[in-house]
Amino acid sequence: MVSKILWYLKQLLPFKYSTKYSTPSGERYFATWRMWLGIPFSVKHSKF
Repeated sequence: MVSKILWYLKQLLPFKYSTKYSTPSGERYFATWRMWLGIPFSVKHSKF
């Protein structure tokens, strides 16, 4: 019950997320974005 309440409270704040990934051709990327109410925005991809 408490974890469900915390999950709903976290959805009200635009938290920042980041990840590293690569494509099948070997290109590597770093992505950052903010998510608010389950909708991603301010998505930025950087190739490195």
